[in-house]
Amino acid sequence: MKKFKFHLETILKLRTLTLNEKIRALSEIVSLVNSHKTSILENEGEIEQSRKKLNDTLKEGVDLTMFRSFDAYIKRLYSENDDFLMQIENLQPELNKARGEVFEARKHVKILEILKEKKWIEHKKLISKMERKETEEFNIMIASGRKVDGNRENKFIKPELDEEEQDYEREFTKKESDELQKLYDKFT
Repeated sequence: MKKFKFHLETILKLRTLTLNEKIRALSEIVSLVNSHKTSILENEGEIEQSRKKLNDTLKEGVDLTMFRSFDAYIKRLYSENDDFLMQIENLQPELNKARGEVFEARKHVKILEILKEKKWIEHKKLISKMERKETEEFNIMIASGRKVDGNRENKFIKPELDEEEQDYEREFTKKESDELQKLYDKFT
């Protein structure tokens, strides 16, 4: 029996590696955006805690220098938040580009996976057909009284491949290239 071999396996592996690289690049950008968002949330939490502390100290009485230092601290935190928001906004085009590249890479991998699945199904059908032919010929040999393990002329011989089976044996047929083109057209 012939083992299943997908003729575009190396291309599929290369595209999968490309997809993984693009996902890694996207995850770096997303992690940077998330770290900025986390910093913003931490600053907002710090602002809220500082206001509560100020409210508690206002009941006891606060001198003017402490109030000014608190005001400067809050302004700095708000300024940091604004800087983080600007950095996130500046990363958006790069983030969108990376998402688009990941989408395209996934599409190319999916097309080849679909084609591989179709080839696997064709291969299973071909193997099943060949096994049925071998079984039928074996049964005919037994029914006709010939010895299966007799001399060389009486041994079981692999049946000739018909034209459809010979097409399957070729590296890359016109039919496969048409299917691949249809899948590319479908996903673009």
